[in-house]
Amino acid sequence: MDRPFQINITNVYEIHMGSPYNDCEIELVGFNKAKLPRVGWQDKYAWSSDSTNLVLIKWNNEKNKPSFNLILIDTITGEIKESAKIMGLINKISLNEYRVKFNKFLYDKEGSSSGNLCCTIDEEYNFS
Repeated sequence: MDRPFQINITNVYEIHMGSPYNDCEIELVGFNKAKLPRVGWQDKYAWSSDSTNLVLIKWNNEKNKPSFNLILIDTITGEIKESAKIMGLINKISLNEYRVKFNKFLYDKEGSSSGNLCCTIDEEYNFS
């Protein structure tokens, strides 16, 4: 499917040395209806099936506690909506209109053992 604009991901680096999660800069090439803040972004995103919505992941690692905000962009109007802070690190993400489904890693000290970090969790966030 053709998308209404291109997403350019640059300056990709690990959020912490050895981490499988990345920080990057994101540019929306050919889209001038909304301006992204210059913050840390994760290098994952999802389009709605009709390309009218795009969701990005903005890092929110205050006090070195891994967390993020979901940023929903209406590609027709340029309206931007931001979720509340969500703890964890996203592995996979998908978007169905205004409902974001994601799988995240959230460390659980009590559920972990040596060499086996716990836990991955499936969650949803609804912007409607």
